Amino acid sequence: MIIYVDIIFLINLIYDFLILNAVNIVLRRRKKVKWILISSFFGSISSFSIFFPFLNNIYITICISILMVLITFGYKDIIYLKNNLLYFYMISIIFGGFLYLINIKFNHYYAPNDIYKTKVLINFIGIIIISPIIYFLYLYTYKNNQINHNNYYDLKFSLTDKVYFLNAFYDTGNLIKDPYKGRPVILINRKVLDGDIKNKSPILVPCKMINNSLLIECFKPSLLVINNHIINNCLIGLWENNNFFDGVDAVISGYIGDKIK
Repeated sequence: MIIYVDIIFLINLIYDFLILNAVNIVLRRRKKVKWILISSFFGSISSFSIFFPFLNNIYITICISILMVLITFGYKDIIYLKNNLLYFYMISIIFGGFLYLINIKFNHYYAPNDIYKTKVLINFIGIIIISPIIYFLYLYTYKNNQINHNNYYDLKFSLTDKVYFLNAFYDTGNLIKDPYKGRPVILINRKVLDGDIKNKSPILVPCKMINNSLLIECFKPSLLVINNHIINNCLIGLWENNNFFDGVDAVISGYIGDKIK
């Protein structure tokens, strides 16, 4: 069996650098690139343990990963080390899964003349091109989700005898107010109520949109709790269009941010 040592080294160097840099960005460690490169270089050298069966076991692998994390981020306390290791392993699993998929797919596309050599080179080229794409997509998705999920809240309310539990999003752009008493309006998806308010008279609250104006049917809740904070003097408004995003069924008013933060 032919083993291309230089390709193994480069693949591991790129792979380790992407993982460690992702941990650095996700956990906001702000470590210099030189430490990430030094640690990646150490991890790549350790990949040669495949030539020494007695070194190729899970305990050695764990020790190497701990050393890599310590080289990159240093040691402050056990919790700091634990978090760095946890994210190192989680991101490794994500990237490893993608690279395994790439390897399987590229195994079907290689020239028949020098089968093994060509296959290894194509896999290497695939990793060089696709790994950075996977890397930036992961970081972009993580950052967006982190920003959005910081504004997610548990909403509990009741208009009649039934209590509803919804996933709500705090939106500073929701500045709808009852013009009569100045009560802020929390918008919810009308479909959630399932006809529960058919016998109640609504309070009509005007809402100005970019292209038009509309009247929102609003109701005063008998119970309104957001993340264990009881909210008074607020209205529940029914939003006709089911265009909330990412599992959200309610949009919290920007006027009550100081009550729930």
